[in-house]
Amino acid sequence: MTPALPGTDRQGTPVLANGARGCVPHLSWPLWAVPGGASVRLSHNGFRVIDVGCGSGILSIAAVKLGAVSALGVDIDAGSIVNARGNAESNEVGDELILEVGSVQEIRNGRFAFRKAPLVLANILAPVIVRLFDAGLADLIEENGAIILSGILQEQAQSVIDAAQAKGLRMNERKQMGDWVALTMNL
Repeated sequence: MTPALPGTDRQGTPVLANGARGCVPHLSWPLWAVPGGASVRLSHNGFRVIDVGCGSGILSIAAVKLGAVSALGVDIDAGSIVNARGNAESNEVGDELILEVGSVQEIRNGRFAFRKAPLVLANILAPVIVRLFDAGLADLIEENGAIILSGILQEQAQSVIDAAQAKGLRMNERKQMGDWVALTMNL
């Protein structure tokens, strides 16, 4: 077995401040975060990540642990940002993780350290993802970049695919775990 990264359990999953492995209301996020999950091939280490609706921060933390030089996690809930900061500390993730209250519009307006990244993450329910595409979610993806979408119920996946394709994204990969779907799409 490969040794776990600092701040992770034996399987390499970031540990949250309350000791939980993840306190998300849906379980599709591991589809991209584990070997054999949704795959994104980035040309180099040192990539940046934007995590929209970061919640506990677990995806941003995992991205840093997997080689991101910088991750921007935003959430509209200030309490989530406080919790995510605690989780980052528990996982020995520091300045490379930027956590702020906000969403797509604030990122696009330049309120944070960067406006685009080669990898964008959103682990949010499908109706919210569709609305975020209308707000400019696809504009956060750098040219030739990717977005990983999870937290999508199987019966709602097509609405997310349609919204993404309407913004010029191409389907790369679809993974399913029970009723939950994760999609990897490219610009």
